Amino acid sequence: MEETLLEKPKPVRIIQHNEDEISRASVPETVEMSPPPAQKAQLAFYRPFVPDHVEEHELPSPSRAQVAYHDASELTIAKHPSYSTLERPKERRAEYMYTRPGFDNVPSY
Repeated sequence: MEETLLEKPKPVRIIQHNEDEISRASVPETVEMSPPPAQKAQLAFYRPFVPDHVEEHELPSPSRAQVAYHDASELTIAKHPSYSTLERPKERRAEYMYTRPGFDNVPSY
């Protein structure tokens, strides 16, 4: 059975093209650039660098201390965990709640 509502496709001949026929490579143009105008920093007057006065202090050479030996129990104290509970804050309720139309619909108070 043949369909009558659709036209039969017509045969089309496929023609192959070369890339040179489609577009040619463009030749870059040379543009003469003038030197950029001088900026303000290049025209400014520079004063010679004068460092700020710095006070110098000579520290005495360190003196050698005597070695003292201690027991580890003097340095550390055993710590045991302590448990405590926090007070719950008073519950506050908003009088009005506004929602913004959006992707996430996060309410704003």
